[in-house]
Amino acid sequence: KKYQWCLLLVGSYIFYAYATPYFLVFLVISTVITYFCGVKLGQCTDALKNALNHEDQPLSKEERKALKHQTEHKKKLILAGCLFLNILILAVLKYFNFCSDNMTALIQLFGGYYEFPKVNWLLPLGISFYTFITVGYCIDVYRELCEPQKNIFKYALFVSYFPQISQGPINRYHELSTQLYEEHAFEISRFKSGGYRIVIGLFKKVVVADRLAVYVDRVYGLPQTYSALTLLAATVFYAIQIYCDFSGYMDISIGISDMLGIKMSENFDKPYFSRSIPEYWRRWHITLGAWFRDYLYYPVIRSKWCKNLSKKIEQHCSKKAGRAIGTVSGLLIVWFTTGLWHGASWHYVMHGLYHGTLIILSFLLAGTFQSIREKLHIKNESKVFHVFQMIRTFILVDISYILFRSGSMKDAWYIMKTIVGSMRISVEEIKQSLLPFTEDNTAVAFSLVVVAAILGVFICELADYNQKDLFRKHKYVNAVLMLVIILLFGMFGQSSFIYMQY
Repeated sequence: KKYQWCLLLVGSYIFYAYATPYFLVFLVISTVITYFCGVKLGQCTDALKNALNHEDQPLSKEERKALKHQTEHKKKLILAGCLFLNILILAVLKYFNFCSDNMTALIQLFGGYYEFPKVNWLLPLGISFYTFITVGYCIDVYRELCEPQKNIFKYALFVSYFPQISQGPINRYHELSTQLYEEHAFEISRFKSGGYRIVIGLFKKVVVADRLAVYVDRVYGLPQTYSALTLLAATVFYAIQIYCDFSGYMDISIGISDMLGIKMSENFDKPYFSRSIPEYWRRWHITLGAWFRDYLYYPVIRSKWCKNLSKKIEQHCSKKAGRAIGTVSGLLIVWFTTGLWHGASWHYVMHGLYHGTLIILSFLLAGTFQSIREKLHIKNESKVFHVFQMIRTFILVDISYILFRSGSMKDAWYIMKTIVGSMRISVEEIKQSLLPFTEDNTAVAFSLVVVAAILGVFICELADYNQKDLFRKHKYVNAVLMLVIILLFGMFGQSSFIYMQY
């Protein structure tokens, strides 16, 4: 049993190499760089502690302060070098063509004719995820939140652990590592619970997400050829598709880990029942939001330039404005980066800034909204008001999906303009809106299967949201029923997972 982790390491590398063997080069490079960074940071910390606690040669107050400052400076240089190398690899592979296109466009804007070169290469599987995992590890070691791993092969397992490698969740070292290295006995209860979670994930993916993908891909592939009602339906369907696709993967991933006796971080918590955009992002892609909060947002608002900016605003305006500018600055940087993290295109950046703007407005206008509710005598605990908030939030999120799913800003603008300005609802329009499912007379049957599957997911989510035991009591019956539905209506071999491209 003490060599179980070795089997996991070998299996994880085989799993990753199955996609494309040369991808392993980038995974190994990132692993080696961050491993040695962690070791060096740990050595600096240990050396400082030994010097400060050395009883034979006690240091003066000035010497202790100077030694701490020297060690901190050295650790910062090590961490900066590590972050630079890792982010450089990610930036070159993911954003080279994005920068090239924008530099070419900028030169042409000013009358130039030079065209920057482009490179056609495949993006290594999960590079955005394992880069964040390794960077987070190094920052945690720097902050002394965890001890550096001395065994490079054990560290390699943490980075490459197969259920998380392609799409996350973005696990923290101190939460996952001990479970990976300790001995595990077979437990039938964990095998059952993990298996049940996998079945749920498969149902979401192959019955719901992949069926909706047929519709969404056709409509968003050629948006100019479809009506406003069809574009609206495709946008709503995409919201359901991406949730079932991504959360379905997480169910499978967490279920597999559960079978092995390893508990991974949850990444979704019924996000479409959120009553505000900030709450939505606390429930959607939870580990990514936590990563940006801990490793980007807090460092930004605690940085010297941000504090100096806040002081200047306080001097010229007010203390409230000074405090607000720090929060707003941090949020803008985080959401610009979040958008860019999702993809090297301006429509992803605008998706991030859209959500950032909504979150900033909710922060700045919280008092105003509360005053309006009081004047209208709307009680915060009102169930009707809760439903209104959920619908409003879903609509705002759905608007952002137009930016996220469109191939370009031009397509996104066309879709928004068409939905708002050309909406027509009639029997004929409804009939036409069903056709993208199959483009023939089987579209109605296909759509009925989709609607039934979506309702099934919604009822399960609603029951869980209201903490009802309706499905937990009969989960094995549900599992058998879902397996039958998967075999009858699953779309097999049709697509990969959406977030694998990020």
